[in-house]
Amino acid sequence: MESRVPPVSQTDRMVKRDSYQHGISQASRLDSKETVSEFGENSIASQEDKCCSVQRDYLLDREIKKKIPPFLAKLGKNRLITLVAWQFCFITSLALLFSCCLVTYLELVDPFVPRKTGGTVPGLAIRPQPVDLHSTLISFRHGGAGNWQILNDRFKEYLKAYSFGKRPGGSIVCNWKTQLTSTERCHIGNRKWMALDTDVPCTGAEKFGMYHGQPCVILKMNNVFGWEPQPYYNLTEIDNIRSMPTFLKGYIHKYWNKYCRGKGPAIEEKCPQMRMVWVSCEGETTADTENMGPLHYGPWQGFPGYHYPYLNQQHYLSPLIFIQFRGITPGVIIQVRCKLWAKNISHDPRNPRKGGIHFEILMD
Repeated sequence: MESRVPPVSQTDRMVKRDSYQHGISQASRLDSKETVSEFGENSIASQEDKCCSVQRDYLLDREIKKKIPPFLAKLGKNRLITLVAWQFCFITSLALLFSCCLVTYLELVDPFVPRKTGGTVPGLAIRPQPVDLHSTLISFRHGGAGNWQILNDRFKEYLKAYSFGKRPGGSIVCNWKTQLTSTERCHIGNRKWMALDTDVPCTGAEKFGMYHGQPCVILKMNNVFGWEPQPYYNLTEIDNIRSMPTFLKGYIHKYWNKYCRGKGPAIEEKCPQMRMVWVSCEGETTADTENMGPLHYGPWQGFPGYHYPYLNQQHYLSPLIFIQFRGITPGVIIQVRCKLWAKNISHDPRNPRKGGIHFEILMD
């Protein structure tokens, strides 16, 4: 007998399909339950973080809206426009505040008088400055094949300000009784700079002595606002200064005999021509003094006191002293120290710039 498969009715097919779908749904439910059981904690934590971030953003928006003025908030609901407008107003306010403070400060500060004055001892400066601005050594080779041209050009550049007509206004002809004000300055004539006792004066035509091996150096006092010298009027007081060189004491005695002696007791006691800040230059050692040779000072061996006080006058010119080395030894570095002498000028052996200057000179 042949076995025959009974025919499957349509009803049986529907029952099988429903049961199959029911099984699939149950399996998916079980899988979802297992997934929740395994990763439930992570999903809950992520949902809490999202809630917290939403709350923070909401609170931040509320704080920003509180700080923004109402008229800026009305510009629109666009957050970018509102923030840009707020930053513009903030920066503008800071700029106005800074401008007001700056204008107030400038109104309170005097443009000509420093806020702090006094307590400073003037020193000396040399011209021309050395080729190396960080050094105090003036070095050059004299003669026709020398390299003194750079120093010669610096001499001329510095002395241009002392030419006639270069500094207008406020210049007066001073004498020993002149007392300067903040609107006046003493006229400085350059005719007295030329020494008539030598064939090689300190002039541009003679290359300031560098061509002939008799170099010149300019000394000037540093400007200290309001400082005025207290001169030595009494010769006995000068003789009692142990640190003052003997050659300077002898020069002051000759100067006093020429301008003050026989002018009456009142003049001799306080001679106007003694209103000077005296200058002395000598070698740091005995060997330096010997190699330096004799020095010539012009027009005086000091700065006249009527050029002071310096009150920041317009177009002010400092008085100058030309020192000339007339017997310098070639090929030797010579250390020179110059000092200022007045009652209110002190010196420090460890600091030559206090009341003076230290420099070196080398001529090949």
